[in-house]
Amino acid sequence: MGKKSILLPFTLFIVACSDIQDFDKPINYDYDLIADYQIKWNDIFKQNKEDYYLYFYSPTCGYCDQIKNDVISYFLNNKDDVYFVVDNDDFVIGSDASKTIGVDNIDSFFILGTPSLVEISDGKVTLNIAGVKNIKEYLF
Repeated sequence: MGKKSILLPFTLFIVACSDIQDFDKPINYDYDLIADYQIKWNDIFKQNKEDYYLYFYSPTCGYCDQIKNDVISYFLNNKDDVYFVVDNDDFVIGSDASKTIGVDNIDSFFILGTPSLVEISDGKVTLNIAGVKNIKEYLF
């Protein structure tokens, strides 16, 4: 009977410590969490908000995968401000983001590639950046 009383607290300690280690594991979010906030390319200027972000990604993009958890985490804390646009061959790619600043229509708009983050304010593009490093620096 004495052995059980010594082993039980020790066993509980080991179980509790193993649960603590799970906190160190990175969270892996899935794009299913943002399904209700996905919009189509042609709808990016049609949102009924004054200011919002658009995150452009492709599920097959390695760079998008690197930043996926960070962007979804940001979204979970700022749901009203972020929309996701998934690549379905509608994306128009360009090379000089400064040409999109002030643009207020889809015909004059392009992104730099995936991942990209765009800010729309008062119906016009005010930010157009691409790449893991640039997006992380801007959001965090």
